[in-house]
Amino acid sequence: MVRTNQVIVFINITVLILALFVYNFVSYSFNDNFVFYMLLAVTIVTLIFFLKQEPISVLRKNFFKHSNIFLIGFFIVSFQKYLDYYLGYIHKNDLFMAVSENAVAKSMLVAFIGLVSFYIGFFIRKNNYRKGVSVFKKTGTEIISILSIFFLFAFLFNVNPAYVFGGYGIFDMGTNAVYFSILFKASYFALIIQKIINIKQSNDKLISVFSYLKSIGYINIILLSLYLSVVILSGDRGDIIVFSLLLLIGYLISTGKKFGLVKSVVIIGCASLLLTILGIARSFNTSEDSSFITNISKAINSESEKAQDESIIPATSELAASVKAIQYSIEYVPEYHDYLYARFPITSLIGIIPLSSNIFPYVFEDTSIKYTSSDNFVTWLIVGVEDPTSGQGTSLLADFYLSYGLNGIIFGMIFFGWLVRYCEQQIDIENNERLIFFIISIIVFCSSVYLARSSLFSLMRLISWTWLIVFFNKKIVSGLRL
Repeated sequence: MVRTNQVIVFINITVLILALFVYNFVSYSFNDNFVFYMLLAVTIVTLIFFLKQEPISVLRKNFFKHSNIFLIGFFIVSFQKYLDYYLGYIHKNDLFMAVSENAVAKSMLVAFIGLVSFYIGFFIRKNNYRKGVSVFKKTGTEIISILSIFFLFAFLFNVNPAYVFGGYGIFDMGTNAVYFSILFKASYFALIIQKIINIKQSNDKLISVFSYLKSIGYINIILLSLYLSVVILSGDRGDIIVFSLLLLIGYLISTGKKFGLVKSVVIIGCASLLLTILGIARSFNTSEDSSFITNISKAINSESEKAQDESIIPATSELAASVKAIQYSIEYVPEYHDYLYARFPITSLIGIIPLSSNIFPYVFEDTSIKYTSSDNFVTWLIVGVEDPTSGQGTSLLADFYLSYGLNGIIFGMIFFGWLVRYCEQQIDIENNERLIFFIISIIVFCSSVYLARSSLFSLMRLISWTWLIVFFNKKIVSGLRL
């Protein structure tokens, strides 16, 4: 088992060296042959990756793992548009937009280098696993529930009504609403995490989905339903995926069940259909008032051009469009703008502190909007203005590249591969002695689909605030018992 994984690491290191040689010394251009051989290389190294032997029993034969969920999102963001081009769904010009053929070809090669680096990082994490007795304690969740209620209603009170009624991507949510939204997420993550611990520490055996939801509490389910209703009305879909994965991983840990490939395909297929309908409905959103029910009806009846997106997987074509983040980054950095040298990770670290925007002028000379996050910087590269109506987003690769170029991608993806494997190991409470590691594992899992099109460091605030809520809830409940 160990030898098999060592061979896989050796193969990936060899492939990485060859890819770096091609990147630096071989002349290549974007054409059908280049795309074919790159996609073939992606397929081969991925098939080799899945030849790995899983030594941890709780992860064996379970499709819903951090690595699998992340790779789905990564393949969509990094390679789906190239596959669409090769199969004839889209024209070459649809890939270029305002960037050169060289940037597009280099972006595909860089994505492959990032993928191989991820595989290397995944395998260099040792499989240190020992079954033991969990050190986590059962703790009441009433205080966390009260916090969730307060943050939810504070969010509803402060959110921009124009944003709620179909205004996602058109109107701002509102500064206060953004803070209360994050606080609600942190409190709800804290709630579910503590519920999971309580369930595992009790003698109750949960079998059905109904018994699992009952253990969470109907009031807490209603709170989440209310929040997600606002999210759906606005046209956003990200939080639906995040909270669905949160409830799913909570169910799998609490019951000890595993979902194999067939069940997982059915679940992902149904979820994709629902998200596609919501995405098409969002395409009807305008700056004028629009009826959400009407938009859903139009979406079901395929009255939108978006319903006819030409792609091998139309449901994920919008997510796949995020490939432009790395394309524009490579096109303009460092030729027209210097690397950012870890500015965005530092910004995210400072962002853990509430109202930390007042600190930035003391840390950075230029506090322009484009330098506040990688997605704002990428938006500036694409749109050319610092405060556009709708942001263009970023990607994990672009986030690493903007800091230190190709070296940032190689070492960043090696670290991320190591982190993903570490999180998989920490998902089992009986193999976990630190609460913060369990929280990191849960949050990375729930964010894994969208991590390919976002910044890894943006999770630091949610992780920190969630840990603080769980920690102080434990201290307060313990104090009340005395």
